[in-house]
Amino acid sequence: MQRLEDALERQPPWDPPLGFVRRVVALTSVAGQQWPVRERSRRGGLLRAAAAGLAAATGAYVIAFLLSVLAATVIQETLTAIDSYAAFVELMTRVVAARALHVAWLSAAMSLSFAASLVHRVRA
Repeated sequence: MQRLEDALERQPPWDPPLGFVRRVVALTSVAGQQWPVRERSRRGGLLRAAAAGLAAATGAYVIAFLLSVLAATVIQETLTAIDSYAAFVELMTRVVAARALHVAWLSAAMSLSFAASLVHRVRA
């Protein structure tokens, strides 16, 4: 790549002759040419409209189907979460009921500790 750049740098700068751009544009210009007029058939327009309608209907169907699948999945996951929460609450209720004496002593100790900290703050 460096050799190519060196070779290009050794070349003298090129200045196009006067009128060069105009001649190139004239050679490539299609503005002066007459294009044949194409008649649009009624059947072609109808087919194009039918294809566009079919594509729109298919897109709407696919979107509706995907939304229904998404809604069903969300509802199923929500119900699973609610069932799990209900099972958790039931388990915690059993645990607390089975250890009622321990829970009572723990609650009493926490109440006394909180009351003592309040008294200590008031005196300080």
